[in-house]
Amino acid sequence: MSRRLGAILLLLVLAPSAPGCGGSGDDGRPNLVASIPVSGATVETGLSSLRLTFDEPVRLFLPYQVQVYREGVFVGMRVFQLPSEDNSVRLAPLFGQAFVPGDYLVYVLEGLVIDADEHYALDPETFAFRVGGTPWFFVGSPLTNRVTTIDGATLATLTSTPTPGNRDPVGLLAQRQGALPRVFVQLAAGGGTGKALAEFFPGDAAMGEITLSTSGGDLAAPAPALALDPEGVYLYAAFVDVAAQRVRVARVRTADALETGSVLLSFPAAADCAPTGLALRIDNLTLLVTAQAAGQGRVAYVDLGTFTEQDRDPGTLGIQAALLGEDAGPCDLSGDGASLLVAPPLAPTADLHVFTLDADTSLAQVSPHAGTPTALRVGFDGGLVFEGLDSGPLQEPLVVRLSADLSLTTPVDVVDDVGGVDQGTTRVRVLAQVPAQQSLYVLLDADCLARFSWTGIDVTQDDLDLATSGIQALKLVGTAAGATCLGVVAGSVP
Repeated sequence: MSRRLGAILLLLVLAPSAPGCGGSGDDGRPNLVASIPVSGATVETGLSSLRLTFDEPVRLFLPYQVQVYREGVFVGMRVFQLPSEDNSVRLAPLFGQAFVPGDYLVYVLEGLVIDADEHYALDPETFAFRVGGTPWFFVGSPLTNRVTTIDGATLATLTSTPTPGNRDPVGLLAQRQGALPRVFVQLAAGGGTGKALAEFFPGDAAMGEITLSTSGGDLAAPAPALALDPEGVYLYAAFVDVAAQRVRVARVRTADALETGSVLLSFPAAADCAPTGLALRIDNLTLLVTAQAAGQGRVAYVDLGTFTEQDRDPGTLGIQAALLGEDAGPCDLSGDGASLLVAPPLAPTADLHVFTLDADTSLAQVSPHAGTPTALRVGFDGGLVFEGLDSGPLQEPLVVRLSADLSLTTPVDVVDDVGGVDQGTTRVRVLAQVPAQQSLYVLLDADCLARFSWTGIDVTQDDLDLATSGIQALKLVGTAAGATCLGVVAGSVP
């Protein structure tokens, strides 16, 4: 560190932090000229990062010299720069991928950045914004081979877009980019050329196919396997590489929908080799890929920094994945981030498989509640674990566990009335978290959609039809009929 920077650091540590508004505008100093969101704005839930832009190229100096408060309570931030944004700095919540609803105040202090001459700002800046509203969500139907956009607040159908070649949609992930969300659609097959991922903006007449790497044949997606990185720059998607009979993970840049990397994982080549889910470990930026291969459930660890697979068995020659100790199924990261939770797809009851990361050890949590696991989701705040089931007519198709005690399962009463008429649902198809909210969509069979909210450990079903007496679900009709996948706007790029 230079003598000048050492002196600056000492002054900033000793000086009182008395944030105010308005920069000095002095020449030769980095001045904050823009923020996204702008001060005073109200933005939709799903905002995943803030962007601070200065009037010249800057680099981070003292990351703690920016402070964010939500309704008077300090919020920890991860401060970073993207390689393509020399004049900007971004802030993202330390825990979770989006800002929770509420009123925010941001203090940008003098020592956050320095310019090429090692100058720092002379004055602090402040701006305020509000996060609120309910984001749009999207449902994909293999019956109509379309993806339908639905307003999260009014539940009105907004647009509908056909899939390329009328191929079945399997998974959905959306990211707001400016005024509209960009929707990424994982397809059951790539039309013989590996183009098993598509994208569109609501209102587009057609989807654009995304060219992906293959071993010379097609890509297939038997189950949804999509994840968005914490900075919102890349999307990850897992497929079966048909020619190789192995699992391939593609990395796609969200800003322009171009593949920037592809890795063929170490799972053994086999006819049954197929990915079952993705989970992102934020603390060490590792992508966890679960798959069934050669009759066994497995998990691969992919380092997102190098985009290479990590070896989980140094005693065996070559890169090796870890064995789950159970068949692979839908997965999610535990509330404390220390374990991977897996719903075993062949279990007769609402069992849960707990795979401890780092140690690569496993523990089965057996449940007496009848029903084959079909979906799994850990709540936004990490306190509750929801598991969807194919339960038959005599059992509830949804159970919840406390993260503090995964051995106990509590059935959740699912009301599937539409217009006061019971729809007879027996299966959960999808569990989809509303970003940064204690709210969860539950897509059921019989074209029914329910939504649940929770406070602490109390889970209640939301009424989606206030005009009809009693709690009501929503019937998906038209282009949404037959929907088997659902995605909510998962973040935004300012």
